[in-house]
Amino acid sequence: ARYFIDILQESPYLKNKVSIKDIPKHGFISCTIVDNIEHESYDLQGQKFEFTDTFDSIQVLSVQKLLQQDTLQNQGGYDEQKANGGNKKKSRWKSIALFPQDQLDNLAEEFDQDLKLIDIEIYPIKVRSKLSCYDFSINTAIIPLSSITEFCDSEDEVNIAIWFWEYIVENGLDDIDAIRDITIHRILRVPQPFKDLYIIRIHPTTYHFWRTIELMIRLPNFYIDDNLIKAHIEDYDGWLNTSYFNENKNRTKFIEKFIEIVQIYCKNIPDVRSMLHTLEILQFNIKFTRILREIKELNNQLMTAIQSMENQQILVIFSSYGYPFLYGLAPPSNNNNQQQISNNNNNNNNQQLQQQQKDILRLQNINKQLTNENTSLKQDMTELRDAKTRLAINSAKAIDELRSYLLKYQQPLNGSTQ
Repeated sequence: ARYFIDILQESPYLKNKVSIKDIPKHGFISCTIVDNIEHESYDLQGQKFEFTDTFDSIQVLSVQKLLQQDTLQNQGGYDEQKANGGNKKKSRWKSIALFPQDQLDNLAEEFDQDLKLIDIEIYPIKVRSKLSCYDFSINTAIIPLSSITEFCDSEDEVNIAIWFWEYIVENGLDDIDAIRDITIHRILRVPQPFKDLYIIRIHPTTYHFWRTIELMIRLPNFYIDDNLIKAHIEDYDGWLNTSYFNENKNRTKFIEKFIEIVQIYCKNIPDVRSMLHTLEILQFNIKFTRILREIKELNNQLMTAIQSMENQQILVIFSSYGYPFLYGLAPPSNNNNQQQISNNNNNNNNQQLQQQQKDILRLQNINKQLTNENTSLKQDMTELRDAKTRLAINSAKAIDELRSYLLKYQQPLNGSTQ
């Protein structure tokens, strides 16, 4: 625990901006951000990191909540009422950082000759259960602490290569190959096979849905597993309907998240198209646009929020996917309106003709904008292809230079060993 807190304290982003609360007798330490720090447009002030050293599988992952509930009074350590001669309660392991380093060295030397390698389950059951219930298999990968300490303890510049993530990331679970899903399969799927709907529904409503959208925007060369797509479509029964969006709380929360994705995750027009394409894959657009036509208030709120953005082209792009933003919604009809329409056919016909003319002009304008966007998109694709070519050439050069450097470095070592 102390090790990680020291890393946070010395971070250039957090230095002199955190408050440390250390309770050694419980092996517990917390770090709270007390100054304004912005990350991806979020203010992190007040965020807390909590670490607890424990080898008790019952306490792992829940000890922080227990500490908060019991105010650290009855969680391990000694019973204060029996400290003067009474029996001691069984305590959890305290922070290794509290053990004097010289005693650790002497202890290692004493048993060095009798050292035996044994296999120990790294993660208790509850940690494994948490990893297996993560949103995606790619998020079950881990960075071992040994890789970090190896880099910190090394004075060899060549070892900087271990900081290439492929060298330090490992699979957190034996039966979930997160690394292959990242590097080879490039796929978004849940950690547990055939439990897609279960994983979706153990998270808050729409959480897994938005996480899928976010990752597909950031990782456009990935694709979504077919079983996960089917599970999301099945999950729509619980929230993608008019009864859900008729509640003001749900409607407001959804619009805020929708706009957050467009404003923060979509850095440019291709990102917006990537978002809409992912929604199309998940068969979301056709269901949601039907709801927008039924709930006028939802459509107006969402359209107003998108119109408030600097790039007005976004509204046109959404309309090209069937969102009723440019044409509005047909006014509700009732008996009085129908009677009035029947009595004023001539006036209505003229109004319809004028409206049709306006629609034609609007469509011509949209077509012009889409044509310009298509031209710009083709240019971006050409530039991207050229950039990939340059990247491949530069990467090959960098690899050759690194190889020659390593060979040059190893020659003196081989000579000294001979």
